[in-house]
Amino acid sequence: WPTSTFTWTVSGTDAFGCMDDTAYTITVVPPPAAPVVTLNGPEVTTAAPAAAYQWYLNGQPIAGADQDTWTPVTNGNYSVAITDANGCIAQSLPVYYGSVGLAGAEANDLRVYPQPARERLVVEGLTDRTTARLFDTEGREVLREVLHGNAREELDLRSLTSGAYVLQLESATGTVRVPVVRE
Repeated sequence: WPTSTFTWTVSGTDAFGCMDDTAYTITVVPPPAAPVVTLNGPEVTTAAPAAAYQWYLNGQPIAGADQDTWTPVTNGNYSVAITDANGCIAQSLPVYYGSVGLAGAEANDLRVYPQPARERLVVEGLTDRTTARLFDTEGREVLREVLHGNAREELDLRSLTSGAYVLQLESATGTVRVPVVRE
């Protein structure tokens, strides 16, 4: 999207035959690139430069979350909208931050990133054996892998086409579903 400038001239004649021309110049600027949210320890962050930021939890704005970094206090899908100097807005895809299952105080912080993913999807925070199942938008299982509770696991997405998926993680303590986008 290159920046483009256009000039329009509006001409008019009134009932008395008087004419006037006015030229209007309009500059079309490219929209900002969609920001990418990453997990950085206990924080969600974006490296996208912007004039303003607004973080969202499950699609709802978070009051006071208006910097390039936010520290989640609730499990859910976090995204950010950036506004550039021209007032144009771009929204990120969500990234899930939360806990697996219902193990109470023993629940582990779960991180699934990057969002969107390219070749590999990283799952962090598992301590128990977990079955990872990936479903496409038709509900078909397209990947199944047993994760052994390592602090960091990787799922190979190279055989999958671009699109939206749901990652289902099943352990002895419960099940969680995380939306995933494959670029």
